[in-house]
Amino acid sequence: MVSTAMTPKLNLFNAQDVANTLWALATLGYQDSAFLIKLVAQTRLKLQDADFNPQNMANSAWALAVLGHYDSRFLYELTDRAKPKLPSFSAQNVSNLAWSLATFSLLEEGLMAQLQEQEGLMAQFQEQLLSLKSSTPQHVATTALSMAKLGCPLNPALGSALATGQPGSFSTKDVCDLAWAQAVSGNPQQPWLLALVLGHVFGEGEGEGGGDLEGLDPDFKVQLFQYTSEVMEGDQEGLREQLAGEEGAQLQLLHASCQGVWEERVQSKSSTATTYVDSVTQVCNQLPGWEVLGQERLTDDKLYSMSVAVQVQPQSGQGKPMKVAVEVVGPRHYSRSTPYKQLGASAAKDRALERRGWSVLSVPFFEWAADKEEEEKKVFLTKALAALKYKNIVGNASQKASKAEETVA
Repeated sequence: MVSTAMTPKLNLFNAQDVANTLWALATLGYQDSAFLIKLVAQTRLKLQDADFNPQNMANSAWALAVLGHYDSRFLYELTDRAKPKLPSFSAQNVSNLAWSLATFSLLEEGLMAQLQEQEGLMAQFQEQLLSLKSSTPQHVATTALSMAKLGCPLNPALGSALATGQPGSFSTKDVCDLAWAQAVSGNPQQPWLLALVLGHVFGEGEGEGGGDLEGLDPDFKVQLFQYTSEVMEGDQEGLREQLAGEEGAQLQLLHASCQGVWEERVQSKSSTATTYVDSVTQVCNQLPGWEVLGQERLTDDKLYSMSVAVQVQPQSGQGKPMKVAVEVVGPRHYSRSTPYKQLGASAAKDRALERRGWSVLSVPFFEWAADKEEEEKKVFLTKALAALKYKNIVGNASQKASKAEETVA
């Protein structure tokens, strides 16, 4: 076996050797956990070498992500070493490293902020994107997708240069990844992005969608449904001119054609409640004024599912009850690294529920430990509800102030 022959010689490997070996194992899909542990240990030793260059770093991280081998100590040391070298990373290096961190849900905030600057730098990677031979739509889309998954903020213009100058160079996956990333990050209202998406889906040129909506991959439809939803439910002021014409009709058609797949996904995921959800529901039922409407309940438009839908009566007994979506949030919705941060898709769902009139009360897995007493859990939910009420009061006051300013203006 390869691992048997190589193990005795690992101590002789230099920086390039270990990085190349990791890359080769990932490319071949070669799985040997015992050997991989030893190889990663040797790679850690080489991280300090001056010749462990950006490509070695990016390839090593990419290889571990492909192989599904999570070594927190190695990855933290690698990202720490990468920070000062980011200015010398190529677009491919940036893309591979960002994708690797997203695959592991590893949010190293200092690094990710620099990655956005490195790739977006807008002076080098954004404004000069067309002139950099190593930069492609795939690099931009993959990096944007990775950062959005991690819940990192994206520059609204990320991808605009290529989308405007070379729209035909985008694959369907590139378009869908970029649209989803900007939507999840709260930046869907970009004229250039709408033109790219609709031009690709309804265009007739080589490499474009050609209007074959039914032929779109279901996963792409899910991404595009989220994008079109964010556009249609958000502030359309910057898109008013585009949406007044044919593009408005195309957006509606694209949204409608993707909705069926989205609904199927949502309903299949909401069919059963977990013991975690059962535990939260049990405590909700014991709180005064809390009426549980159901577990895994769908919103009125059937587009989103809530872990536990609750109606909370006002303490005074007067006024409307408060609609609360108690979202039971497991580990896969948070970064693997601590302090835990909610990932992008989960945060986007919360925004969608809020737009539908639900106040979202998150119950993170690390706040609902099995060893907590029931009274502690009651206190947690009660305090979380109080925080939500305060947030709503502040939000309503802010909206009134904004409307008053518009009236005066």
